[in-house]
Amino acid sequence: MTKLKSGVIAGGIGLLLFAASCGNNTTKQASTTAVGNNTSNAPSGQTAANRKVALVRFINAIPGETLTLAFNGTNAFPDVKYQSVSPYKELPANGKDFGLFNGTPGNNAPPLASSDSGIDSGGHYTVVAALNEQGGRKLDVISDNLSQPPNGKADVRLINASAEKVDVTAPEQRKSGNHGNKSNNSLNNKADKWFSGVSPADSKGYKDVDPVNGTLDIEKADQGGSSSGGSLEGGGSTPKKVSPVLQLPVDFAAGKLYTVVVTGGTEKHPLKAFTVEDQLNGAPNNQNQ
Repeated sequence: MTKLKSGVIAGGIGLLLFAASCGNNTTKQASTTAVGNNTSNAPSGQTAANRKVALVRFINAIPGETLTLAFNGTNAFPDVKYQSVSPYKELPANGKDFGLFNGTPGNNAPPLASSDSGIDSGGHYTVVAALNEQGGRKLDVISDNLSQPPNGKADVRLINASAEKVDVTAPEQRKSGNHGNKSNNSLNNKADKWFSGVSPADSKGYKDVDPVNGTLDIEKADQGGSSSGGSLEGGGSTPKKVSPVLQLPVDFAAGKLYTVVVTGGTEKHPLKAFTVEDQLNGAPNNQNQ
């Protein structure tokens, strides 16, 4: 399971430490990333390892802010807007000095947040500028650990960059055909809470799922959700159903990897979410049968 690595919060927010994940696959294939209508390509992890670099991308999940991510004193990702995802970029391996700045940093300007999480040669990483539970800024480095999903499956993970603890519930699916036996970490093909009680500054690793074309329900945790993703309101024997906090349309295809990113969750900025699609190029045909 993918974990967030250490994040050091500047400006009096304090020090937060997150556990590192168990390794980062060095992929043999190049990859393609899609965010909305924008696509980008990245070399294989093996190619990056030969160049002694890591592959790093940046997500700005701080509402209303344009941010720059610096690495080892260089503005690696300048002026990235809210809810934007950069393409993977080659950065020198074994560096560990990430700093977050508002706009373009000036000389000796202190970072809004920083992280000393290391990056390894040939690894894929997502660096997220996110919110803590108090709505403060933080910076987290996540090991992507890309690998090909099992035959007929999509892989889905969650990055909670919001200030709220959240649940994510999948819709009921009606499938045709037989996909064979499910692995222990496969999700049942019915309304199911995929991710439960995920705290701010936390991520959950990839799960094998059947292809989904529908709507994910994303709501604050501890709201008393139902199997259909709705919340319950009121007491007694006749609770009243209310709409989920957020509904996210998705189309998850077999053979691809998806990251659901949740943002916002403050008084001025409600929960929002979007998806990042990754695909290893040249992988065997992995379509739903």
